[in-house]
Amino acid sequence: MRSERPSGPVLRHVRAVTGGLHDALDASVEGQAILAGRVTRASYLRMLNAHLSLHQYVADCTGRLLSQDKPQRLLDWPDCPRLDALQADLARLDAQARHHQSSPALPAVISVSFACGLLYVVEGACHGTGQMLRALKKNQEFVGWAADAFMTLSREGIATRWPATVALLEQHGEHDLDGVAQGAVTGFECYRAAAA
Repeated sequence: MRSERPSGPVLRHVRAVTGGLHDALDASVEGQAILAGRVTRASYLRMLNAHLSLHQYVADCTGRLLSQDKPQRLLDWPDCPRLDALQADLARLDAQARHHQSSPALPAVISVSFACGLLYVVEGACHGTGQMLRALKKNQEFVGWAADAFMTLSREGIATRWPATVALLEQHGEHDLDGVAQGAVTGFECYRAAAA
């Protein structure tokens, strides 16, 4: 669900580096089913847990970023309200959050550009999730679960969070394209490992 709108040089670079990873997630059988509004409880739980794992990873990274010599806050991280929404949705489904030991290790020193690469993935994923909600709202089984707090917050944030993320990416990634790309690839790896 990548947007083809005009973009700056950092965003273009990150898209070029991660395009195959993004396409593989979109092309998965489960991904296609959810995009079409077809979802089972098991597939929805896998998606929520994958998002939770990615969100926790980004929260850990941005929390470390705030504790370093030159603290830098990016959007509302590490206190993003979607973390609570994910936990609430899992509770509504009477499910425990799965903790994934396979998430990539955080670097010893977190650069702002690495963190911005992670934001590209987490905020981009939420942009797509917010768009999926429209299709899922037509699925009566999904509606009956009443477990859409995360997707609703994701949809509500599309207009503001994605442009703010792109602005941060361009601002902080201009002089460290490798760091931004490494953060983005790590974000995709984290999501993919948790979704498996």
